[in-house]
Amino acid sequence: MLKSKPKDSTAIQFTVNGQKHIVNHDFPATYSLNDYIRDVAGLKGTKVMCREAGCGCCAVTVTHAPGGGKLETMSINSCLCPLYSVDGWQITTVEGIGNQKDGFHPIQERIAKFNGTQCGYCTPGFVMSMYGLLHQNPRPTQQEVEDSFDGHICRCTGYRSILDAMKSFATDSTTPGSQCLDIEDLSKHLCPKTGEVCQGKQSGESCSSHDLNLFEINFQESLWQRPSSLEQLGQIFLTNKTKKLRLLFGNTSTGIFKDEGPFNIYIDLHAIKDFYQYQETPSSVIFGANTTLTKLKEYMKELQTKPGYGFCARVVRHLKVLASVLVRNAGCIAGNLMIKKNHPEFPSDLFTILECLGAVIGIFDSEINSTNKYSLLEFLHQVNMENKAVAFIELPKQESSTFFRSFKITPRWQNAHAYVNAAFKFDVDGKTIKPNPSIVFGGISKDMIHATKTETFIQGKELNDSVLKGKILF
Repeated sequence: MLKSKPKDSTAIQFTVNGQKHIVNHDFPATYSLNDYIRDVAGLKGTKVMCREAGCGCCAVTVTHAPGGGKLETMSINSCLCPLYSVDGWQITTVEGIGNQKDGFHPIQERIAKFNGTQCGYCTPGFVMSMYGLLHQNPRPTQQEVEDSFDGHICRCTGYRSILDAMKSFATDSTTPGSQCLDIEDLSKHLCPKTGEVCQGKQSGESCSSHDLNLFEINFQESLWQRPSSLEQLGQIFLTNKTKKLRLLFGNTSTGIFKDEGPFNIYIDLHAIKDFYQYQETPSSVIFGANTTLTKLKEYMKELQTKPGYGFCARVVRHLKVLASVLVRNAGCIAGNLMIKKNHPEFPSDLFTILECLGAVIGIFDSEINSTNKYSLLEFLHQVNMENKAVAFIELPKQESSTFFRSFKITPRWQNAHAYVNAAFKFDVDGKTIKPNPSIVFGGISKDMIHATKTETFIQGKELNDSVLKGKILF
């Protein structure tokens, strides 16, 4: 879709609504996609407000091939997406799918028909989230539609009419005027090369400009580098030991911790194929560091019916209330765990779940050019991450007698950090709890993780009223 650039090129290329854009070092490394869309491309339909990925008015739809694989289309928050990370991507804004001159898209028509526009400020974000959802799932249910809007805030509080409009695309909708959208009617400008609906595969020229060479852009105040292998990443670490480095993927953490930096070098991890692995072994499953939270949920859905992975159904349920769809589409598992590493007080739902299930983490160490495994507690308290990067998470199978549950107390059900979260894993022999139960909490304090005294107390006991009424200490 975009021609490959010369190897010595220091420009990124991408499309916005089918039009090619080429950007050199004209903007700071921290310049956002939202700023470019609004201030340079002049497309004011994409709004900006919180710059925290909390309100959804900045949503756009992007198409790219993660790790050089299959093309995927999803909606993300453009306010936190670094401009220089979208090399080779296709960006679609609300103007690109329909307008007054060229005709409106069915999603735009439907939201107007159901009186869901109101003041209109948040409408483009809602429209683009629906556009992304229908690319991922052309025939969603009403519940799936409702779940997909957890990252949006309507300033006029008119959610009912908005959701009525969006649910009219659902397969199980009974609302008058409801109709599923044919895939032929869904896309406009999705593939600038062929002018046709994207088939989810690459042919001829690649959508992505990623190749085997280290890509970099030199700004006056910093450097942007995109390694395409672990070897290149390791070389960056080793040659810049005295400099302050920032590893980037979804960049969603900047919506929480705004004052980190400045950094000398920004390292874009999108092109490292090893970080996208997904592998089942006889005793475990391995997820690459770049696995997005959305992709993790998809993998868990596939696993939940397989022997040893029944607990995945509970994990999927919890992942649905971790951040929002827009954040989960962009953010990866390594990024979430690194937030917990750098800010132990952060109540990471993902860390709580994975630690309870006995997951181990693979850390790439540039000093020895290899990857070592650690427990999550070792990662949190003992591993110095200088010149290192998270490579994968390995999640073990569980016994058929294992019971797992996780919970979260929040100010609202979706798109909110936990006040307190917890996960419980017990192996049970009849009614008796086997050794090594796991009880993990987040949000109590930065040091509180396992309820170790409680774990010791309940071993060998039946989980009945007399035990629950006993003196249980953390």
